[in-house]
Amino acid sequence: MTGRGKFVLTLLILGLAGFGAYKWWGRLAPASAPPSAPATSPANAPGSTPATPSSSPAAAAPVAARPTGKLATVRGYVGGEKMGLVQNPALTRILAEKFRIELRADRRGSVEMVTTEPLEGIDFLWPASQNQSEQFRRANRTRKAEEVLFVSPIVIYSWDLVQVALTQAGIVAERDGVHYIVDLPKFIAAVAERRRWRDLGVPELFGSVKVTFTDPVKSNSGGQYLALAGTVLSGEDTLDPAALARVGPRLKAMVESLGYVQSSSGELFSQYLKQGVGAFPLVAGYENQLIEFAFANPDFSDQIKRKLRILYPQPTIWSNHPMIALTDEGRRLLEAMKSPEVQALAWREHGLRTERSAIDPDARTGFSAIPATITAVIPSPSLEVMERLLVETQPTAPTP
Repeated sequence: MTGRGKFVLTLLILGLAGFGAYKWWGRLAPASAPPSAPATSPANAPGSTPATPSSSPAAAAPVAARPTGKLATVRGYVGGEKMGLVQNPALTRILAEKFRIELRADRRGSVEMVTTEPLEGIDFLWPASQNQSEQFRRANRTRKAEEVLFVSPIVIYSWDLVQVALTQAGIVAERDGVHYIVDLPKFIAAVAERRRWRDLGVPELFGSVKVTFTDPVKSNSGGQYLALAGTVLSGEDTLDPAALARVGPRLKAMVESLGYVQSSSGELFSQYLKQGVGAFPLVAGYENQLIEFAFANPDFSDQIKRKLRILYPQPTIWSNHPMIALTDEGRRLLEAMKSPEVQALAWREHGLRTERSAIDPDARTGFSAIPATITAVIPSPSLEVMERLLVETQPTAPTP
């Protein structure tokens, strides 16, 4: 064999040996991760606490193809009623895996976030009313985008013994498992006239009938409840300047009767649960708050059914939840929050009504049924009326 033939034969033998080694090693080595899978995520990063799996079908569904790259941190202010959603591990996972977003949110009252809070380093605001959005717009402050993501009606939270007494008084009625305040004028009059609880058949409770609400200067739910009460007291279809002039003093008296008030609807709802019927027999809040609590605490479903009540005023008033994107990163978050996965999660686990989500019967577990539709609604007053309402109902400062 020539020298050239020997060289070719040597190369062939070496090639076959290398191929055999490659096949042998492949049987021993673990399969590598697909290129699209990130090496780490907030849910599995070293030292992190594993996220609690969500039982929501939408949240548990496979996430679409994941973008690659470093997580973008998006910071903002959020109304207390939505903090449960933004802290949900399922939302954290969706935002990280599908949109490469890390959400960092601080609780703020809806009014204060658009009027007094510093905005340096803030990418978005998420108040609970378009009135706050209008306030922000009129201040000529820069925004990139804005959209209402969820809606929720104002309701009255109460307890079993209070609901029974109000039902016997003809103020509340139950239909299809839902408790409605069917005589709202009588209900508001009982509050405005400082009727005693014993006169309504609840001698166990101290003092006069009160509905506790948040500080309307700082929080939307307090202002919305005052607008609802003022509209009913005026006898008009909406609260205009003339109607407010007539009922303003009575609304101010309601505010003054409360003493110290919370600045966040989330904090007020927490106090309602902790301190019970003696301290908080009636509390104005958002529909989603009890739905969220019931979903997060299934072990308390029997107690929730027996003790807690949602009373739906007829009429009530809608609270819209617009997200205001201040930066491009804020706009990126806004678009992510409109995704079907997030929208379904927001309804099922947090009771925030969306344009895409139908009523989920499973979301009613643990408390009285909620209505599929809200049929009796008053229009929200104009921003001018709301601003005047807040000024005229401020408690009078004590004389030094």
